[in-house]
Amino acid sequence: MPPERFTSMSGENVLTTYTFNTGTAKYIFCRICGIHSLYRPRTHPGFDVNFRCLESDAVSQFQILPFEGVNWEHNVHLLGDESNLSI
Repeated sequence: MPPERFTSMSGENVLTTYTFNTGTAKYIFCRICGIHSLYRPRTHPGFDVNFRCLESDAVSQFQILPFEGVNWEHNVHLLGDESNLSI
């Protein structure tokens, strides 16, 4: 999701961020339960949001496509244009 389209509704006070190496990618976790809530990838700007952190019916609003992650660098273009996503 593009950063300008992302709004957190609650819970920012219990999130913590993990980075490594260059510090570009941001892994954002809940300090209480440990769920990996958000990810700010180094490959493209924006947020990857864990479905489990959305409202209960949110999954039905998305098309889920398989993604071969072993060679993700060669397949990241298959993710498509995030500018047309809405939640």
